[in-house]
Amino acid sequence: MAVINVINHSDDWVACWLEPLGEDRWMRPRETFRFRSDYSGDEVDFSVVYETEPDGINHIAVWVEHGDPWAEVTTTDGVVVDCGHQRREAAESSGAARRLMEPISEPPSHIPPVSS
Repeated sequence: MAVINVINHSDDWVACWLEPLGEDRWMRPRETFRFRSDYSGDEVDFSVVYETEPDGINHIAVWVEHGDPWAEVTTTDGVVVDCGHQRREAAESSGAARRLMEPISEPPSHIPPVSS
């Protein structure tokens, strides 16, 4: 079994994504999530990517590289953390989180061509 702890060392909410599934969980400042997968091979099972968007939204993406992509996510006390965990609380207390969750009202009027 592969295990990794992900810690939010920031002073704001962080959107923590389980990839490739695209599931979101929201981390409070100083909170830790533990990811476990069924993989027991010799390769690295998790890759972690941290990004800060220009509008101040912090993201951590935990990619499951091998085995079942449905990794178990828990607190360090073993409490299961499901998709959408603390999403509402993040939206209510963080302007940046609220902006991330706002639906797009209309598509852009002009989409630039893709360059090759």
